[in-house]
Amino acid sequence: MQSEEIAPAKRDENCQRIKIGTIRTAWNSRAELNMDSRTEQLRARTKDFALHIIHLFRALPDTKEAQVIGNHLLRCGTAVGAKYRSACHARSRADFISKIGVVTEEADESMFWLELLSDLNITKREGLEGLLQECRGLTAIFSASRQAAKRRK
Repeated sequence: MQSEEIAPAKRDENCQRIKIGTIRTAWNSRAELNMDSRTEQLRARTKDFALHIIHLFRALPDTKEAQVIGNHLLRCGTAVGAKYRSACHARSRADFISKIGVVTEEADESMFWLELLSDLNITKREGLEGLLQECRGLTAIFSASRQAAKRRK
């Protein structure tokens, strides 16, 4: 029996592993298609969240406390999207559980800093309500995702 040389794997535009020189096949099931769609939607949501955090940071007053809180918020608010993307490329279920746990922590920390900005009257609560609601939603999604992955372990 001759050994067959296998071309190195690469990723297509949908981050699916394909072999060089092979014909790309259709999705195996509708569930995989929906999962990919949800992943892309969450990538977009976390990127939009980061952009809103950056715009908020730029609008903060130049007081010391606003800048200190703003720097913390900027770090963790933008980390939500970056770390979610990292979790999408986890090498194992355990790695995914670990990485999605970090994403949940970053989202929860973002909520803390947003609430602090509001509680200290640095920014009006009405102006933060949309960000707070999105932050709660993202935290709930990532927390549920982590719990579901742990149950399937």
